[in-house]
Amino acid sequence: VTTITEDGTATDLISDTPSVSLLLALPRPLQLSRILPMISQLGIDQLILTNAKKVPKDYFGSHIFRKPEVLRDLLVEGLAQSGDVTLPNVTVTKRLKVFMEDEFDEMFPLGEVARVIAHPQRRGVV
Repeated sequence: VTTITEDGTATDLISDTPSVSLLLALPRPLQLSRILPMISQLGIDQLILTNAKKVPKDYFGSHIFRKPEVLRDLLVEGLAQSGDVTLPNVTVTKRLKVFMEDEFDEMFPLGEVARVIAHPQRRGVV
């Protein structure tokens, strides 16, 4: 990121904000529409929405996914409140196990990123 000062000099700004990704089991469509603005407000860089054991398959047919402008508008709403300008990258995967086996380690190499699990029944597991 480069900024130009009043005297015309360019200064490179290096962001010390860490990149944050969120892997989330797909909530009910109404809840998702409430959560999306908060996700972009928090500065999440990448959002991965996935299936889980208790997620009904029809949630993936929600109007939020059928009309991409609805998803974008919800994310922009959060950005407007936070003053940020970068939309999160949203990935939707319907098969969690395949994602975890094939793509997760490539996207988030174990030695390079911190992995944090927030699961109410997974104590002491990293």
